[in-house]
Amino acid sequence: MHTKKNILLIILLEFILKSCAAQDRFYVDSFGAKADGIFDNTEVINKCFMAALQKSNSVVIFGKGKYRCQGRLNVEFMADNQITIKGESVATSIEFDNLDIDRGFFITSKKKSFGKGKILLRGFKITGPGLGMGKKNEFYNSVRHLYGIGISNIKSVEIDGIEVRGFYGNGIDISNKESRSINKVKFKKVEIKNCNIINVWGCSPSDSYGDGIYLSDSYNFVFLNNTISNGFKYTGSLGRGGIVIEDFTMNGVIYGNNISGYDRGIHIENSSGNITIKGNILLDNRISFYLWSSGLNSNEQPINIKFNIFRSNIISSYLDKIALRNKDRSYIAILREKPIDKLDIIEKNKFFFDDSINTKSKAVKGNIRLSLFDNSFKN
Repeated sequence: MHTKKNILLIILLEFILKSCAAQDRFYVDSFGAKADGIFDNTEVINKCFMAALQKSNSVVIFGKGKYRCQGRLNVEFMADNQITIKGESVATSIEFDNLDIDRGFFITSKKKSFGKGKILLRGFKITGPGLGMGKKNEFYNSVRHLYGIGISNIKSVEIDGIEVRGFYGNGIDISNKESRSINKVKFKKVEIKNCNIINVWGCSPSDSYGDGIYLSDSYNFVFLNNTISNGFKYTGSLGRGGIVIEDFTMNGVIYGNNISGYDRGIHIENSSGNITIKGNILLDNRISFYLWSSGLNSNEQPINIKFNIFRSNIISSYLDKIALRNKDRSYIAILREKPIDKLDIIEKNKFFFDDSINTKSKAVKGNIRLSLFDNSFKN
């Protein structure tokens, strides 16, 4: 009996070792990249990505220093393979300084490979071009904007320990919305953890961008221990949403995140529900949690909001100084065009009153009945 167990263990170990050995490594510096903050690395990095995508399981490694890019970095899957892109150290930085690109990273698949491929991003920083503060921003209240990382039409996404800073638009955008009419495929799983999204914001004429993290079209997701902070004293404006979950996304957990400086700290719209918002700190947002549902999805599941901290520090004194379309505030606003079978649950949260949110009815608003249990409301 023990001999059989030992044989099985040996076979398992051999399989693990072979899997690890099969991971091909590619160094961007070997393709001519220079981390000097001067050389335009766009072409050579894209060549490195193309070579890595020829393998079933590959790792692309950036060294220490600043990799300047004037164009978009493209990862286009042609098969159901896996690629990891990682920095060698915390000193790895990729800087995008061209105002005419639409994304820093664009990660997608060819049409015939929709729904295939896994991307892993780990341990580096990306920064966007300086565009100006508030209404002085070159793209302010226009359709023009940038994404730090744009991902569409692949199977799964894992992002760990990335910093995205200084983009006017969206920090991380994961969505199939541009191809939804021809592509019914959803992301199987999206995981974003231990990331910093700093001073990512935007003021759109159609309320369509300005998010720290945007996600749609996903079966499962986890957002864990991220800091999403728009310093409106610096940027001169609130962002749209710290975390935005939209259109057909379901089965998710938003846990242990710090979100501040947005019109809506967490925004959920027309999701399929079964989403838990737990253990987050929401600070200095106009509305900390906002949900809107058209009611068209008859199988929509409720939202669970528990063990979160809702508070304000300086936003009340800045309402007249920053660009706002609407100055009405609350900590939670839930608006459903049609009620669902089960109640949304709001329990064991801590709400701290300020000058403009100073009663329970102002702190939590809803046009349907809610399940409120064991929450605390304090001055």
